[in-house]
Amino acid sequence: MRILITGNMGYVGPGLVAQLRRTYPDAELIGYDTGAFAHALTNSDFLPERHLNIQHFGDVRNISESLLEGVNVVINLAKAEPDTFPEISALSTIRLAEMAKAAGVQSFVDPYGPGEIEVASALEALADEQFKVTILQFGTACGMTDRLRLDLMLNAFVKQAITEGQIYVSGDANDCVSLIHVKDLARVISWAVSAERLDQDAFLHMQAGAADWTYRRSELAYAVAVLIPGSLVICSDANPGKCIPAFSFEQFQKLAPAHQPRYTLQQTILELYAGLLEMGIGHDAFDPAVFSRNRSTENLEQV
Repeated sequence: MRILITGNMGYVGPGLVAQLRRTYPDAELIGYDTGAFAHALTNSDFLPERHLNIQHFGDVRNISESLLEGVNVVINLAKAEPDTFPEISALSTIRLAEMAKAAGVQSFVDPYGPGEIEVASALEALADEQFKVTILQFGTACGMTDRLRLDLMLNAFVKQAITEGQIYVSGDANDCVSLIHVKDLARVISWAVSAERLDQDAFLHMQAGAADWTYRRSELAYAVAVLIPGSLVICSDANPGKCIPAFSFEQFQKLAPAHQPRYTLQQTILELYAGLLEMGIGHDAFDPAVFSRNRSTENLEQV
């Protein structure tokens, strides 16, 4: 099996590539990325791309048809903020899927992002028995990986607790959010390219995660404060009531029972805490902005 992963050098890619290598040891894994986030390495002793057979560099808007020759599966992680780069988040995804189908690719997997309704509709129209399409809708990713983002909610709370001793809950403290550990997310995507998935319908648009990973913003902040000594939560009007998940995970539980999330919130916080301390967070040489998506993609339009 030959698998092409676009956007593999971001936050999700390292864990996904490692998961794919474990699950499909004989697969040919091909990466394709601009390298804009390549510098945001964490505590890894080796480059995450060591699990690949080959790494190509380029912009997904200009991907060559030749790169799709002989590919069985395309996993499209090449995403940008849709308000800033709509041609990457929408138009290039549709074009990539069209190219993949024309090249004889059997499976196309795409994590669903905000504002991508037109993408889902276009991909559904392309799906057939020879071209299976899987769209996966996740909550906010969190947790350690070989390339870290510190601008995601839980990761940012842990960073603030360590560096400032205070966790600032911006916006409505009672907003409910669903989260998923980035490595659990990778396991779901790995399932999406399995024979088990390919035996199912040509088109699948599924929400993936766990109901007990839905929390109020204030709950997340206080959970971090409990586990990180000396940190306080700064917020107002926090409501202790439970959240009702915005997502429904019944279909995910039915179709992929062996790929349900394994991480707990407490494990994730402690993992982030230990990982950030090991990275030297708080020292003068540590620049948290390096681990921000906005910093890494600010010049993407010129790539």
